[in-house]
Amino acid sequence: MRTRNFILMIFMFAASMSATERKAGILFTVTNPAAVSRTMETVSLDLDGVFLMYPEWKGETMAIFQAKTEIVSQSIDNDQDGVDDELIFQASFKPNETRQFELYRRPVNSVPTPRVVDVQYVLPREDLAWENDRIAFRVYGSVLAGNVDNGIDVWTKRVRYPIVAKWYKESEGSLPGKDTYHQDRGEGADFFSVGKTLGAGSAGIVWNGKLLQPGLFTHHRIITNGPLRLKVELIYTGLRIDTARYTVVKTITLDAGEQLNRIEEEYLSNADRSPLKLAAGLVKRANTVVSKSEGSCYLSLWGATNADSVNGSLGTAVLFPAGTAVGFSEDSLQYFMNREIEQGTKITYHSGAAWSRMGDITSREAWEQYLNSVAVRFANPLKIAFKR
Repeated sequence: MRTRNFILMIFMFAASMSATERKAGILFTVTNPAAVSRTMETVSLDLDGVFLMYPEWKGETMAIFQAKTEIVSQSIDNDQDGVDDELIFQASFKPNETRQFELYRRPVNSVPTPRVVDVQYVLPREDLAWENDRIAFRVYGSVLAGNVDNGIDVWTKRVRYPIVAKWYKESEGSLPGKDTYHQDRGEGADFFSVGKTLGAGSAGIVWNGKLLQPGLFTHHRIITNGPLRLKVELIYTGLRIDTARYTVVKTITLDAGEQLNRIEEEYLSNADRSPLKLAAGLVKRANTVVSKSEGSCYLSLWGATNADSVNGSLGTAVLFPAGTAVGFSEDSLQYFMNREIEQGTKITYHSGAAWSRMGDITSREAWEQYLNSVAVRFANPLKIAFKR
């Protein structure tokens, strides 16, 4: 529906634009409909309507200007057909504020685009690891097969620049479990323990009272990798429900400045066991406090990162869209946030983490305030309108 409305607006004003106005670019406004501030939030433009109005722009790289100054943007080919279909940039908004921007073809002297996100497929381990300017994550590959499942690991970092590739490189040749990135040498470390749990917000299916997980991913595809957004698709083929075999398609998106990954999952099988009970989980840790919010639809943990107090506090969380019917449960190893899903239907939720030593979120109260604000932002998406 959003795309159709966008295209309709394009046609309504396209006929009235003169050739001079077309050369000047396309003016549009972005409105924050919520009574909350939004700091460097990602704005997404659907390029289909732009290409309909300007067919000659198809295949061109777009640029965003604000007050005659180009700002960093990123074009994304989400369906991998060779044509970019989304353009993103980031901007801050006061409560209920409207700001004006302009869309151009990218000039030759375009602004530099320093990378603040990164995703790496790491051989020979076959790990998939990703990060932004606040936190890092990974899912495990073949080296730890038998000791782990589809859980999401957290790498705490206290620097804004990318560290994943660097830490893996420095740890080459180390024995499993003895990697150098388990010690903080000034940039952060991997203090998190996942094992065969869901870790920091991965998901499985509860069937006959038992958690079923899909094992390690078998295929991956990096869709985009910065400078503002990373997006990767993972395929899991190890899920069994009764006698039925399932393929799980998981898409993970992380933007600059965010603590939470956007996770989209689809469960596919020739046999239909719908409705399925999805469980997104957080591994239990010592000296932590669990919080559950039905209103904001989140499950949260906050407390000691590990046994050494110098390593501060770590928050983990799972957040479902507002209005989702959710339940909460637990077993001896982890807490769960549950919801029913239909087989073959894509579901979306968010999960992630925050480390106090990064300095952005330093207390349980700040972590829960962040989660509540995220819930408000997701329930009130930015509104885009094109001007005549």
